[in-house]
Amino acid sequence: MNKQRILLNLLFSLLYVVDGLDKGTFPQSKNFAFGCATSAYQVEGATRRSGKSKSIWDKFVHLKPSLIYGNATGDKADQFYDRYSTDLKLFRRAIGIKYFSLSFSWARILPDPRSGSKVDDAGIQHYKKLLKLVRSENLTAICTLYHWDLPEKLQDDYQGWTSRRIVDDFRYYAQVVFTHIGSLCPMYVTLNEPRTVCITGYGPNPSFAPYDKGSISAVYKCGHYSILSHLAAVEEYRKTKLNGKIGLK
Repeated sequence: MNKQRILLNLLFSLLYVVDGLDKGTFPQSKNFAFGCATSAYQVEGATRRSGKSKSIWDKFVHLKPSLIYGNATGDKADQFYDRYSTDLKLFRRAIGIKYFSLSFSWARILPDPRSGSKVDDAGIQHYKKLLKLVRSENLTAICTLYHWDLPEKLQDDYQGWTSRRIVDDFRYYAQVVFTHIGSLCPMYVTLNEPRTVCITGYGPNPSFAPYDKGSISAVYKCGHYSILSHLAAVEEYRKTKLNGKIGLK
């Protein structure tokens, strides 16, 4: 009983602390700024529009609906693909933040995601228009190349991130983005939380897409090829001589 009381007191204390947080709680420095983040699959919807091919999440949510709260899918999501012009204006006025983090859909830019394949102009133009609006709203964009929505074709072909082949395909995808979108985004992120992808997507007890149950060695392979893919993307970024920043999160 005493342990339960202590735990409850700790929880209430944490709630009190969180409730008291505001901008004044954080460092007042030019190197610290508030921002908000989205990811393509979580907000865009339009999963079958403009030539987009399936991602592992497009398949997973329909294959394992019970694992998703309320059997939700990303088929419509927030409909940000169609509503971004209205949403961004409201977003800027309501929240007053300076940074907007988003991700690109690999399967929307390259419906055939393999190295050397044709670029989908509709996908590129969509993101260019979005980023121009982000800039016009005095927001700084942070663009993530990969936020968990691997094109399903690469999972089917060679089990995605557990194969060395992913490195060349990711390099090509990065090259396409840097060439066509380039300086419209001043800050790039190569991969979002690759450790989580490897453990929850390819480990012995998967819970996220692609739900490819494997051994611990599969997790390490995924991690290894994720690092190599990150390095490949950074190499391509430097070749373009874009005057921005690139990293991993």
